[in-house]
Amino acid sequence: MFDAQLDAFAPYLSWVSEPGIRLIRTADLNGDGAQDLILAHSDSIVTWFANLLPATNTSSIELTPFDTLCVFGDPYPLEHALPSDGTWSGEGVSLNFFTPSGPGDFELTYVVSDPVSGCPMSATQTITAMMEPEITLVSGDPDECALDPLQYTASPSGGAWSGITDATGMVDRSCAARPSSGEVTYSMDAVNGGNCLGAVIS
Repeated sequence: MFDAQLDAFAPYLSWVSEPGIRLIRTADLNGDGAQDLILAHSDSIVTWFANLLPATNTSSIELTPFDTLCVFGDPYPLEHALPSDGTWSGEGVSLNFFTPSGPGDFELTYVVSDPVSGCPMSATQTITAMMEPEITLVSGDPDECALDPLQYTASPSGGAWSGITDATGMVDRSCAARPSSGEVTYSMDAVNGGNCLGAVIS
């Protein structure tokens, strides 16, 4: 029976006169943080049972970032989650390996059983596959008559510059270095064996 003064259901009431159950729900009736069982037999007869199950601590999934991949590489092993006996899913995923279907960002989901409670838990993380690196001019006047050096950067980092740049992505346009026009190229070897090549005309 609901007690309007307590704003809660009263403790145990027998349903001998009406054994049928009309409604089942859960709520924390005794304030211990656990969900108790409530059985409604009629508008005025309600039975509730305190949840006596011991509280359990739950685990969490620890993820490490994915590498940036090139689209033409080999299948990429998804070894980036603890506990480690779960399953990855998402576009391009098979047997916990990822093979990109093309360039872009792909959201992958990892599901594993909680070693403490046994309940499933999940986490998501995005992996990026690219066709070519992004090359950006960060300083210098691109006008062909300017003498100041051009400085390029590329994303992701860790690749190799070639063409008319030095090893840091800088183009020397001083009089001694002219003619200084040509192609600026940046190459990145991805961990999945693919090679991504980007180029701009300077």
